[in-house]
Amino acid sequence: MKPIGSKELREIQLALLDQISSFCERTSLRWFLAFGSLLGAIRHKGYIPWDDDLDIMMPRPDYDRFVHTFQSSARPYVRIVSMETDPRYGLPFAKIHDSRTLVVEHRYRDDSFGVYVDVFPMDGIESTRQAKSVLFLKRFLNAKKAKNLDSRSFAKRIAIFASKIPLLLISEHSILRAMDRAMRRVPFDNASALSVLCSVEAPRMRIPPEWIRSVRLASFENRLCPIPKNAELVLSQCYGDFWTLPPEDQRHSHHDAGAFWKN
Repeated sequence: MKPIGSKELREIQLALLDQISSFCERTSLRWFLAFGSLLGAIRHKGYIPWDDDLDIMMPRPDYDRFVHTFQSSARPYVRIVSMETDPRYGLPFAKIHDSRTLVVEHRYRDDSFGVYVDVFPMDGIESTRQAKSVLFLKRFLNAKKAKNLDSRSFAKRIAIFASKIPLLLISEHSILRAMDRAMRRVPFDNASALSVLCSVEAPRMRIPPEWIRSVRLASFENRLCPIPKNAELVLSQCYGDFWTLPPEDQRHSHHDAGAFWKN
């Protein structure tokens, strides 16, 4: 297979983002840049220079409509995978991916998807305890999916191996369903605060609903993308002083994967 370089990978991701944006505009669905992509828009007007992924988030009602309707209007090689539409898929959020390509995860079992954009649901959050319960289940899921233990520290290998033993009789699907129930515990329309509960930032991330009721646009790689009204406060919650660049030795991608064109 032919490797995909960083520049080409971003071009594929941006083409996927353009299709998502166009579909959401036609169907009046709300979406916003999220996490590193939101930080990149505010601080760099595009990708963080050393980043290699693209994240968006959607209010739960819009997310549910999106995962069930996007595929019907997508180009033939653009696919959506989600736990709602594919019982073989093992993550609590959706991916829009280019099926002409393949991403090979080095630390987790291959779920056979191509270069992608991550689409996260935004749910109501009632307490830090709710967020921590979802992340507790997420650790079980990651242990279930973990592979290539030789690349990790000895302590990490022991912890993963030990956690796999009680999980032998529990399916990924069962863990995902438990996560989904915990994420949906607070009805979206009744929530006083919102978060992406399947993210590590969830215990700190609290978005008042009024911050997403009016659209604010930010520049991202020469296109305008919607972001929460008070995006800087969201970033401060998640990352602290996000304006200050990390030390040079930390300016690298945290994703352990390779991307390829299929033969």
